[in-house]
Amino acid sequence: MNRRTFVQRTLRTAGALLLPDLLLTACNGNNLCEVENWQGKAVVIGAGAAGMYAAQLLHKAGADVTVLEASGAYGGRIRPLNGFSDFIIELGAEEVHGNKTQWYKMVQNAGSEFTSTNTTDLLALGSQLLTEDEAANDPDVITAFNFVDSLGNYTGPDKSIAQHIAELGIPTRVHHLLNALIGNEFGSDNTRLGAKSIANAENLWTAGNDSYALKNDTLLSVLEYHCANILGKIILNQPVQSVTYTHNSVTVTTASGNVYTADKAIITIPLAVLKTGAVAFSPALPDAKTQAFEGIGMDAGMKIILRFNNRFWPEDTGSIYGNGFIPEFWSTGYGRSAQNNLLTAFICGPNAEYLSSLGDNAIQTALAELDALFGQGAASGAFDAGFIMDWFKQPYIRGAYSYPSPNSDVHRQALAQPVANTLFFAGEATHAQGHQGTVHGAIETAQRAVNELLCSLKE
Repeated sequence: MNRRTFVQRTLRTAGALLLPDLLLTACNGNNLCEVENWQGKAVVIGAGAAGMYAAQLLHKAGADVTVLEASGAYGGRIRPLNGFSDFIIELGAEEVHGNKTQWYKMVQNAGSEFTSTNTTDLLALGSQLLTEDEAANDPDVITAFNFVDSLGNYTGPDKSIAQHIAELGIPTRVHHLLNALIGNEFGSDNTRLGAKSIANAENLWTAGNDSYALKNDTLLSVLEYHCANILGKIILNQPVQSVTYTHNSVTVTTASGNVYTADKAIITIPLAVLKTGAVAFSPALPDAKTQAFEGIGMDAGMKIILRFNNRFWPEDTGSIYGNGFIPEFWSTGYGRSAQNNLLTAFICGPNAEYLSSLGDNAIQTALAELDALFGQGAASGAFDAGFIMDWFKQPYIRGAYSYPSPNSDVHRQALAQPVANTLFFAGEATHAQGHQGTVHGAIETAQRAVNELLCSLKE
């Protein structure tokens, strides 16, 4: 019941539908608003998946593109870790969700190979650690799965998922499982997710029902392959301080005092950074836009990579759902590593905020929780090394990814709206059609923003 299986359990059966042509375009410029060789200047703020993809599309359309990245590396929340194991570990986005997206096609076209997905998951229930087959006949687990399956059917007010669970009287012994499968999965926890917003996202999902992990390549290498033309146009270590704009003119000033002028700008700054007000807009953005910053949730998120001298979990393990601060561990190296001796702890929301406050001691918490699941000393005695990727502490990202907070749908639409035919907004948080929180969603918003920009040239 890892992310892959969770997606299969939900009502994302709309994945059989085809996306509109606009969203089926790779970095080749096809199906964009028809503009013959635009010679204008564009600045893209942020070099994550959305920013890189948007820049490549603009380059293909003939534009003079500059990409400003606040940090010292491009890729955003796609970041590989080399040298920690016998394969490259994904510290951010890790799976390709669905096979009906342009991102999936891009991965295939880059020649990347997917790993095997034939795994068995483990669930903590009380003092027992059960396989998914052993737990399948437990009446409370059945109730939990039925609740997950019914997410897309909810039509009531946008109360929290936790409140909805409590009102239905679902036994508390499976609340941790529901938090792993829903709250943590969507980037927070069940106290912060909206039941109606989740239902809307589920019913809008068109990506497909399976998820895939790359065997040898990285997600960053896929971006580099498809957006090679603009890699030299990315300027690193340029956090933007101000954006001044009029109709068809924009001036961007960075913390180092560099000034960039352009005709149009695409803004892909992560939502949590926009919330801080670190970037000043002049004139001020419309109220609906700034209200959208606050109306969409984006919480802390982290991964703790644990390397062991020997594997103490079954070889075919996929995910391990605990009942402590860490909702889910998964076997990071399955299908990719000859040693298969790594576990990744994945934590979002309030639990991630707490573990972030512990610093390196979060590793000890993870080991203690694994010891409680597998037996005293099983993890701590086999532990070799750990690596923490705390996205909450990354100053130019500040969290995991946006999530369906109560009544957030209207705010996503407002967040995506262009301003003065000059500023265009992309990034996963601007996706208003159910694909928020995903790389393919970021890619689709880049497509949409570039199309809006090119169409604005005709107005």
